[in-house]
Amino acid sequence: MNNSLSSNIAIENVIQSKTRGRVTYQGAVSSQIAVNFAYSKLYNDPSGKGYQRPISKKRCADFANYLSQGESSLYTPILLNASGNWEFQAYDRSRPSFGRLICRNKATLMDGQHRLGGIKQYIEETGTTLNVPFLAFHYFDEDEEIRLFDVINTKAKGIGTSLSRYLNRESDDLSWVATNLILKPVSPFFTKGTLIGIRSKERNITLQNLYNIVYLLTKKCDLAKLSKEKKLNLTLF
Repeated sequence: MNNSLSSNIAIENVIQSKTRGRVTYQGAVSSQIAVNFAYSKLYNDPSGKGYQRPISKKRCADFANYLSQGESSLYTPILLNASGNWEFQAYDRSRPSFGRLICRNKATLMDGQHRLGGIKQYIEETGTTLNVPFLAFHYFDEDEEIRLFDVINTKAKGIGTSLSRYLNRESDDLSWVATNLILKPVSPFFTKGTLIGIRSKERNITLQNLYNIVYLLTKKCDLAKLSKEKKLNLTLF
């Protein structure tokens, strides 16, 4: 694992605060800095100190594609452990929590490796610069870092594909059709479908199930070119 920087990095307009007694830094850096000021501790690193799964090229590519959608492509801060190697310098005494952050070594990336991988791919392909928000803890030892990584990646639960389809119904035709198969009283799935993917005795067909049906019905044929309203009518028929 290479955690050294060729030279110190200064990050401006950083807010220093505390989270349950831990010193944290919040700010943003250019994408060109972001892809170089942190590294992932992969589980198979020869040092024996790694713990993260290998980076998925597909997930990075998916995020790069998401970024290509423009200003609507928002994303959350990456989470870092500065391991005591970053120094905060307040601009003046009247505002001791606002200032400059001097990065002397790379931080470890606890959450956001695929976001950062996608950002790297996107800026290489487009030659653009993004603003990347971050939250960095001043110091975690290795056991604390692994423990927080474990909590983040095992306790959190994704929203599920059905709810994701519902949230994207206005921008994706097939999601809109599948949603209306549940919402319209004329549909045979009106009292049998669940929008959020949680089945019950009465509602045992998920929105994702219906999405798959509509996808199979319309893929690789002229139906794919129809409006979403016509797709819905044909599916109901």
